[in-house]
Amino acid sequence: MASSKLSDFYYEKKRIAHRPSLKHDGGSTSKASTEQQRNRELQTLKEFDLNQDYGPCIGISRLERWERAQRHDLKPSLEVRDLILFHSNDKEYTESVWYSYSAVL
Repeated sequence: MASSKLSDFYYEKKRIAHRPSLKHDGGSTSKASTEQQRNRELQTLKEFDLNQDYGPCIGISRLERWERAQRHDLKPSLEVRDLILFHSNDKEYTESVWYSYSAVL
């Protein structure tokens, strides 16, 4: 009898965890979610830019900096490389936070 209650507990837990959301409000939730995801990704890339362990980032793209850090066995995050490659046509993802200042410096 105790085992059936235990299995009922896991069944309920699993069903709740994997049940898709039934709310639909015309896509505003998914748009907000997408914007939040983008902000998290850009924050991750900004943290990579500001981490001095990987060397200077002025004058080179994020991918070039990531590859240089990898060559020097500095173990940069694979998530950073994946974000850069996935969004390879978006300068916000491919260029460092200092990109717009490179002409000034």
